[in-house]
Amino acid sequence: MRRHFHHGARAVSGFWFYFACGLFELTTGTRLRVRLDPAVRKGERAVVIANHHCHLDWYPMLCLLARVDQVDHARIVLKDSLKRVPIFGWGFQCFMYIFLARRRDHDLDWISTVLSYLTLQEEPTTLLIFPEGTDFSPENSEKCLAFTSERGLRPYTHVLHPRGKGLHAILQNAGKFDALYDCTLSYQYFLEGEVPAARTIREWKQSLTDISFNGHTAMNGVGMIVRNSGQPTGLV
Repeated sequence: MRRHFHHGARAVSGFWFYFACGLFELTTGTRLRVRLDPAVRKGERAVVIANHHCHLDWYPMLCLLARVDQVDHARIVLKDSLKRVPIFGWGFQCFMYIFLARRRDHDLDWISTVLSYLTLQEEPTTLLIFPEGTDFSPENSEKCLAFTSERGLRPYTHVLHPRGKGLHAILQNAGKFDALYDCTLSYQYFLEGEVPAARTIREWKQSLTDISFNGHTAMNGVGMIVRNSGQPTGLV
């Protein structure tokens, strides 16, 4: 019975996302330029990471997943407060999104629980996560610079310092996924309140077998998890 429910929820989710992606591209007039790694295969189960420039980042990322036939089984890592949003929050829970309360022990256990449950129900999953945890606003940038300065960490110019524990917990479940997609989102310059005229997504595929999962070194295997520029090699 549960499997039938999840299959139905996945079908509804896929229909909604394909509709929303098409509507977004048709009505906003935004040109979406995608540069895919040739190794990407349609229908894969992937962990998808990307920089988080603004609140609109969800839409181009979902459009990207639609292009590689993964949007129907896409699940998103969200802040816990979003599950209480009327109507949409209920839908997110039905689609088995992962909600994080930013309480470390609780979140790490919950990630493992949800991924194990989806595997038990034979549900294919592509998981989208923004490791920065929030968008790159001036206020968040100031908080991040204060955080990195206080702890002696290296500051970044165009991204926030990533929250690595959640991604580490996800990557420890590597057997449930086929690959890691490392994406860089960049925008044509636009003013606050405007919709950008063009967006570019660069996507690189990395084998999960090439990533170390030992403590903090998990981040070392992800070559471009944080970026200092819009270029794909801009880690430093």
